[in-house]
Amino acid sequence: MKDTLDADRPDPDRPYSSDADSGSGRTHLGLDRRHLLKIAGIGAATSVLGTGAVLAKGNGYGPAQGTSIHPFLGYTELPDSIDPTSFPKKPDHEVLSMIHLPPEETCGPFHFDPVGLHVEPGEVVHWVAETDWSLENGNPTGYIAGDHTITAYSPVVSRQQRIPEGATPFSSPMIGVDVSWYYEFETPGVYDMYCGPHEDLGMVMRIVVGDVTDTSNFGDGYDPNSPPGPDNPPLFDQVKPLGAAPDVLANLDPQTILDDGKIEWDESLCTAPT
Repeated sequence: MKDTLDADRPDPDRPYSSDADSGSGRTHLGLDRRHLLKIAGIGAATSVLGTGAVLAKGNGYGPAQGTSIHPFLGYTELPDSIDPTSFPKKPDHEVLSMIHLPPEETCGPFHFDPVGLHVEPGEVVHWVAETDWSLENGNPTGYIAGDHTITAYSPVVSRQQRIPEGATPFSSPMIGVDVSWYYEFETPGVYDMYCGPHEDLGMVMRIVVGDVTDTSNFGDGYDPNSPPGPDNPPLFDQVKPLGAAPDVLANLDPQTILDDGKIEWDESLCTAPT
């Protein structure tokens, strides 16, 4: 009997077919769109660069992303049960997307570690989801990690410009358990990033690429918690960091990151510097 999956495979000589030309209501990327989004843990925060951002393109018969990091989508590494292929280049740095449970604090239960990082142009950063909290007291034994994104502040996602001029804005999809994400930084400068679901809780980080620590190119932005005015221009499509995020970012001095190489997470970062 014919494999029912064959009917859903695109022509290998046609690496990409859209909803419009397939008539199926989805985009062919080797797996149907709904299944793929479920695998990657995409649910609540599908606004980040669209829900189809998991894989760049594919022919249905192998790793859809090839061996390169997309400048906009990065590289998503799926669980071995879905795709045993790993990114072929060893990353230069690793960042943990952490969760502490139960999240009783208003800042800190979700965070990146290190929260500040210096990299050289052309180096690759690898994000993985981790937790230090086990399920107990009648719950299933195991570990849990919330779904996260790594999203650059940019008007592309209606946020304040907080990446270097000329740099490509980027975002991961939702990164859940057993899913990790890679990105290669090229343009020197300061990059601020946030987690879509947990920005309010201070889940942001800063990367300094090369020896450029100037942030004067960051846009004016708009603070929705303050009245519009000359010091707070109503740029509704360029919203500034929200919740606890501004306090954490204010503690991440670019020169300190450059000098020390990294800033590890500490709950004191949730308090605005004086």
